[in-house]
Amino acid sequence: MIFSIDQSTNISGWVSRGSNKEILDFGIIDLSNLPKQTDQDQADKRHELIQQVSCLVFKYKIKLVITEGIYGGKLNLDNFKKLAQCQGCLQDWCRNNERVCFSFANAGEWRAIIGTNGKNRDEDKELTKRYVLEHYDIQYDVEKIIFDKYHTEKHKCFNDLSKEVQKIQFDFYDAIAMGDAYFKMIDSLGEACE
Repeated sequence: MIFSIDQSTNISGWVSRGSNKEILDFGIIDLSNLPKQTDQDQADKRHELIQQVSCLVFKYKIKLVITEGIYGGKLNLDNFKKLAQCQGCLQDWCRNNERVCFSFANAGEWRAIIGTNGKNRDEDKELTKRYVLEHYDIQYDVEKIIFDKYHTEKHKCFNDLSKEVQKIQFDFYDAIAMGDAYFKMIDSLGEACE
């Protein structure tokens, strides 16, 4: 059983997969409403992230957790630090709970494996969404999860939600695509050894 997470200090997309690579479940961990100003606030966010990941990993009997490394190119130092601390907490949790944690160096690494590297971040995200929707019939489910969580009386459908809320869909798609990249990488390593 495998769990991949596009970890973030605000909203993290995740997916759990069975031994045959099939998607069992997916969702988001939303920490965006927690305070974020102080170092203690950030520590509280990481603690909550780990608590929710822990529940999911034990629920699905996950043995391998896949995370994404951080590329510092366009991040400010403070954001880089926060994301690196999230990744480190996930890696430490896995080690302390006898789980394997595999971390891609950064998003560019897994995107290159599945061919979704674009010219900029927005294009990367759009190409990844297209890739996932070509391989999985999940758009309605993704949009329903987001709509159910963030709608108010004025929202009648997913497209009525703000562009910022709609962007959450990319957290799902990234987590799914990251898992696919892992499987492709492992498959190609096996072929290289034959």
